[in-house]
Amino acid sequence: MADMHRVAVISDTHDLLRDEVMKIISGCDAVIHAGDFSGRSTYEQIRDASVQLFAVRGNTDAELSELPAFAQFSLFGTSFFVVHRKCDIPADIKADVIIHGHDHRYDAQVKNGALWLDPGSCGSERLFLSATMAVLEIDDSHIAPERIDLSRRNIRSSDISAVTTDMVCRVCADTDRGMKAEQIARKRGIDPALAQQIARMYVTHPGVTPEGIMAKLGL
Repeated sequence: MADMHRVAVISDTHDLLRDEVMKIISGCDAVIHAGDFSGRSTYEQIRDASVQLFAVRGNTDAELSELPAFAQFSLFGTSFFVVHRKCDIPADIKADVIIHGHDHRYDAQVKNGALWLDPGSCGSERLFLSATMAVLEIDDSHIAPERIDLSRRNIRSSDISAVTTDMVCRVCADTDRGMKAEQIARKRGIDPALAQQIARMYVTHPGVTPEGIMAKLGL
């Protein structure tokens, strides 16, 4: 009987390392991260907790310029291609598993015999999207992806309904002043998780409008 290997697939941690993610990682033979660590300490903690870490650079990884923009490798008899954004996958790519992140939305599909996998974000969930990751079980003849939904941090419905373009503008201005999410939440009377999501979207998407931030958050 062939050995079964478990590979954790994560992306878009955005400087939030959940205990449940680290626990799952500790039980896997390797970890693949599709970018947006958003901080060197996050990268180092995942690296140090992993038997093997394969990682690429995301659009918020300025501190990790040494990471490659894409990675192509073989692991447990399976060929992989990993990149942060789906739009950067070459049209003629050949691999058993093609992994990308950036969209914060879990998706697993088989196309032309290859598994295309977006593990979603395992950092802060967006308002109407769960935080997720994946675990691949690999043996000599089979690749099985498992979706893992992570614990949701509740945001008050009253806070969500109170979000307007004016509120988003104010949170962005507070972010420009160097205020932390907790400070912004206290100042504006909103949930810290909501303040963090608005601020992160503003920082990681230069030039985005308040309307664009609301659309990306599903508001």
